[in-house]
Amino acid sequence: MPITIGELYMANATRRDARAGFDIYRHRNGNIDLESLNIELYKSGYNHIAQRTLNHYQNLIAAGFNRYISINRFDVARASRPYEDMSKLGRYRYRTINQPVRVKFSKNERDVEIPGRIVKSGDVGAIITFPDESVLEELRSRIPRPNMHLNLCTTNAANDINAVVVECDLISSPGLLEVEYDNLVSLAEIIDSMPLKNVLVKFTLESENNNPVAIDVIGKQLHSFFDLIEGVRALLNEAGIHSEEVAYAAPPIVQEIRVASPAVIILQISSELLGLLAVFLSLKSFGTCRKTRHKLTYKKRQITKTNPDTGMTEISVEVDETLRASSLNSKIPDCEIQRIYNALILPELEALLRSGIRGVSHTQMETHDNDTSDDH
Repeated sequence: MPITIGELYMANATRRDARAGFDIYRHRNGNIDLESLNIELYKSGYNHIAQRTLNHYQNLIAAGFNRYISINRFDVARASRPYEDMSKLGRYRYRTINQPVRVKFSKNERDVEIPGRIVKSGDVGAIITFPDESVLEELRSRIPRPNMHLNLCTTNAANDINAVVVECDLISSPGLLEVEYDNLVSLAEIIDSMPLKNVLVKFTLESENNNPVAIDVIGKQLHSFFDLIEGVRALLNEAGIHSEEVAYAAPPIVQEIRVASPAVIILQISSELLGLLAVFLSLKSFGTCRKTRHKLTYKKRQITKTNPDTGMTEISVEVDETLRASSLNSKIPDCEIQRIYNALILPELEALLRSGIRGVSHTQMETHDNDTSDDH
């Protein structure tokens, strides 16, 4: 029996409906119109969405998100300060998991401990559901409000994970709670898997003429470089999902920072992440940026020039070869490589360039010795 317009549009969408619509939109790679999307939502028991929400889906995908956040949170994220509200950043992509968790918090001078399941998690936060109706009823009597502090206890984490409430939807069933961790948390502490092995690496940020730089400039350089690493890590971890054995690179650990000219940063970082990062710091990408730094539009076009024979861009070809040749042997689609590059990597390369960096060299170090060999 055909669906009538009245049936399709009889109720306004909730965040639960918008989240379900985004999942459909993303799985269709954006190749679905509003009417078709609303029909699928209706058949699955959800309310329709508006054109504004569909436009928001497009913006989320363009910004590198693989999960839904509301329009308000997305708008605030674009105006927020660096390293605040990190769950609003698209580079921290969430993985679908199914991990038991105990949520602990205090409400009305009473300690509460509620069992639930983490269904999605990234380095910055998690989405938790409560499928047990009796548990959900108890939680409804002590609703955790946004910005409330709580602790998460999982079977794999050595210690409780500190977090704050971002969003709470206990009207729907199962109930849903989104939290943001106080600090970056390796997914290996939540899921039963080992992260890729780290190596110790010294990075040297070479400024124009290696002249001494002011505090604001060095701050921009460090910030841009760390953001570039996190953008490349997002690509590597997405590639890891498409590997035969799912791989994960944990957040790098800072061993040492020397704020001088040139600035030196020593990190514990996975060798696979180092190899992929080196592609973007090579002459083919970063060098191209540097040579055309006053012509950003031209530079973008030059970096992402499409090969008419393969349909792939120069940068995606080089990255594709790196990911295929590595131990990951990833099957990540080329369009996904390009999407993440455009949203999470190219802007940081440009920012690093604008901060006065003319090159970044790296040296792998012995873990027991800070002496370095020749730079790469």
